[in-house]
Amino acid sequence: MKNSQPHWKHFPFYTFLPNVVASILSCVMEVVGSSIAAHHVESDSAYKAYILFGEGAIQVGFLGSLSTVSTWVNELDGLSSRRLFYAYRYAVASVVISQLASIFVLGMYEIYGNGPLLL
Repeated sequence: MKNSQPHWKHFPFYTFLPNVVASILSCVMEVVGSSIAAHHVESDSAYKAYILFGEGAIQVGFLGSLSTVSTWVNELDGLSSRRLFYAYRYAVASVVISQLASIFVLGMYEIYGNGPLLL
């Protein structure tokens, strides 16, 4: 409903924001998992708990639900029916901002982290 306000009619900010936040949090979870893996043996219970709850529940469940890909595609379709420029602008902004935010998070871990990033 917020995306239909006149101010956001040509750029669905209220879908853009959750998608970018989900991308950032997904990278943060990878950093947490890498840090746990660097300090624990794979048979350790902390690593197993992270795999179950961190990757399973948070990354796949919560962040998968937060990042609304189907809504994003639907909004791209709606924007392209109004004006193709709006759809391209929204698509490029979504992908580029998410990738830059991910690079920033992973880069900060690479610079200041205390273990290898296991992707």
